[in-house]
Amino acid sequence: MDDSLGVTWSVVPEKNFNALIEQFKGKCHSWVVMLSTVQRIKSGAVEGNIFTNGWPKFSSLVLQCRSKELVVLDCYVLVEPDRSIIESFAEQLHKIIRSEERLYWIFANAGLAKDLQPLLQLKATQPGLATPSYCVDVLADLIFYYIPVTDVSTFTKEEPLLVPDDYVLRKLEDRHLEVVSTVWEYPVCGGIIPFLTDLVKLYHSVGVFTRLPSGIISETPIGWCLQYPNGEVGSLYVVEEYRRKGLAKIMVQHMCKLVVEDGEIPFISAEKNNFKPISLFLNVGFVELGNCVNLFCM
Repeated sequence: MDDSLGVTWSVVPEKNFNALIEQFKGKCHSWVVMLSTVQRIKSGAVEGNIFTNGWPKFSSLVLQCRSKELVVLDCYVLVEPDRSIIESFAEQLHKIIRSEERLYWIFANAGLAKDLQPLLQLKATQPGLATPSYCVDVLADLIFYYIPVTDVSTFTKEEPLLVPDDYVLRKLEDRHLEVVSTVWEYPVCGGIIPFLTDLVKLYHSVGVFTRLPSGIISETPIGWCLQYPNGEVGSLYVVEEYRRKGLAKIMVQHMCKLVVEDGEIPFISAEKNNFKPISLFLNVGFVELGNCVNLFCM
């Protein structure tokens, strides 16, 4: 709880989750992301808390979901944010970030993120901190996409995906993560392998493996896709020589099926000017949800 700025932030109890969803549904950037995260916290699929700047009346919300190596913080606001709201957000985020040393991904709409970044950096470097400061930077300018509720049934059909005979889909294991780590582009703390191990252990993943003419399946994946703590499908990658064979689309469809089976709505993001994955997502059935900026603190 924080009232240093005249604003009280508090944890929302589970009994109020449904009322929370109704207030935000369709009214803020990436509301499907919020819905997914709330459901994951409620079901116990991920550890986390929901903070609001008041109850039952509130204008701002922070969703916190954490794994061993990563904490995702989604920021939402129902009104045009003024200086006091932005400062209140920064104070609450600073308090959360200072509570434990992990990697933080902060998602907020472009306007809010632009103002939050310098305020957080200022707080991170203020004199008198007992422990080392953290840095705040922009990771990506993103567009979120989701599968509309009316189309979710497409992924509940029992028919298996049409995977070419030369390939096999399998869940990733620890022994596959060395090759995954070689193309990982995002900052992590505690090492890339521990970070990926945490994701693969706790959430969905899929790898594509080649099947030799003898029937033996290769030990090394030639493509993969992961799921993050907030439920987002991401880290889609196919080794260059195996591209343009439809493998990326098959992996995304497979991950969507797993997410839908969990009772959640599939969502995914792409950098604003990266048109190749956007075309793929639209082809699978995703529609644009909204844009936001991803900050990271470590």
